Amino acid sequence: MQDLKEVYQAINKNSAEYVLDSLEEKWSKKYPAVLKSWSNKREYCSAYFKYPEHARRIIYTINTV
Repeated sequence: MQDLKEVYQAINKNSAEYVLDSLEEKWSKKYPAVLKSWSNKREYCSAYFKYPEHARRIIYTINTV
């Protein structure tokens, strides 16, 4: 889902939270459990933004080889 990628690709925590709020408005009726889960775990997701951008890019793009 492209909209969710925007959360991970945000430049900082505040931008990510803004995008997440937009996601809730757009998708909460179709995917209520998913958005509720994200909302309940915001503090864990925000730890991700303590890393520099280049490290975050590695974290969110790692795939099993």
